[in-house]
Amino acid sequence: MTARAVRAGNTNALRHGVYAEAAVRPDVLDQASLLFARAPWLDRVRDGVLVEAAARLVVRLRRLDTILEAEPTETLASLACRLEGQLLKHLDALGLTPTAAARLGLAGLDAREKASRLVEAELAKYRVVGAPGEAER
Repeated sequence: MTARAVRAGNTNALRHGVYAEAAVRPDVLDQASLLFARAPWLDRVRDGVLVEAAARLVVRLRRLDTILEAEPTETLASLACRLEGQLLKHLDALGLTPTAAARLGLAGLDAREKASRLVEAELAKYRVVGAPGEAER
């Protein structure tokens, strides 16, 4: 085996299969955007790496599920189990599981935000355009 062969590695794994990075990059970015949209408390700079890792795991699990449907093997099932465990750890760290949200106080925060939006929407129905105080807004 030459030094070039060792350095090159198995490039097929980069283009095909569950661990293919190049093929799933757009899906990972889309999933990361969805995770940020679902969790407004996440910061793109501070949490970006962990959100991208969680998004990559979601995409890999989806690809793995389609492969498992076509060709179920014990090895792939074991891989799926490990990936799900990693994903749950990432989601927990980001506050995206019910337990983590309760622990971080995010469930109450989310409920207060929704209630506030509902109240604002109801008040907007009764506001008179041109009334005193409306011009200040």
